Amino acid sequence: MPKPLCPRDAWIVRLRTEALAVGTPAAAKVATVGLWIATYASDAGQKAFPGTQALAVLTGYTPQTVHRATKVLEAIGLLGRHLRMNASPLYSLLLPEAPSDWDRHMERFTDVTQRRVDPARKSA
Repeated sequence: MPKPLCPRDAWIVRLRTEALAVGTPAAAKVATVGLWIATYASDAGQKAFPGTQALAVLTGYTPQTVHRATKVLEAIGLLGRHLRMNASPLYSLLLPEAPSDWDRHMERFTDVTQRRVDPARKSA
């Protein structure tokens, strides 16, 4: 009989399965950030506290991309985030009962805030 997976490993399998089902480059980036966060977590899937800069270096993405990816993981219910004063957030890996709705929340990943140019200043 196979040994049951620890919660962290079960979370990794679920993230990988769902990202493959979505099958987009954006989902792959979100999954990559999630997998790196999981490497910091305990076997129980708790107490992961990598900083955004560390995740950016490990993934090769910009800090903004890492931030957007964590927002997607939070929105789909796979990642819990607890803010700490003067420190990086404390993440926990969550395994909701129902499959995650990636399509509804991927807009958080592709939304990029851009500075709006005042039309009066644009002509200058």
